[in-house]
Amino acid sequence: MAEIEQIAAELKQVPFLSKLGDKPLGEIARVARRKQFDKGQMVFFESDPCEGFFFVRRGAVKVYKMSPGGREHILHTFKNGETFAEVPTFDNGLCPANAQTLEDSELLLIRKNDFEKIMRAYPEVAFGLLSHFAHWLRRFTLQLENLSLKDVNARLAGYLLRLAEESGVKVPEGVAVNLHESQQEIASHIGTVREIVSRTFRKFQEMELIRLEGRRLVILDREGLRELT
Repeated sequence: MAEIEQIAAELKQVPFLSKLGDKPLGEIARVARRKQFDKGQMVFFESDPCEGFFFVRRGAVKVYKMSPGGREHILHTFKNGETFAEVPTFDNGLCPANAQTLEDSELLLIRKNDFEKIMRAYPEVAFGLLSHFAHWLRRFTLQLENLSLKDVNARLAGYLLRLAEESGVKVPEGVAVNLHESQQEIASHIGTVREIVSRTFRKFQEMELIRLEGRRLVILDREGLRELT
């Protein structure tokens, strides 16, 4: 029972589940199945049948597509407290992308059939999911706009500003963020190659917009980055 209560408390931090009462949250926690993955292990492959969606309890997972030429494009990286694969769960389709862990991870799998029963019993769960889908539709529309209409300077500046908003810590010089992803992975996020990302980081440092200290990055001039977007 204590374990279910702990899982319910963690699920409460998910935006589309945050307004639910104890009963529906408890039901979701009760049907959640724990899955352990090593770093670099595949959670699912593109075109696999989608059995349900996942909650990242610990670790990080990248969801990505591969081009016919073998180039990787990361759609999103999901970290502690986030969910993924909701859309293919409910459109009766196959997984539209690959998912792979970036570190040792513990995920909770919430199967489609179990979640549908809970939605029928508690309609507020379905309303929360609808809002969540709308959020991701807007986010992917902006991502498509960035890739189609903006240059690498704008895309990297926007990526760094999102990091600052999501996980930045205020320091005397500005905002510090930890770069958990390599420059290759950042390149995959913004639709370019590692060499261009490295060159653009150097350019931003010369412009005194950022300071790069290994995997620690300090944003010195947020307004300057915002002007590039």
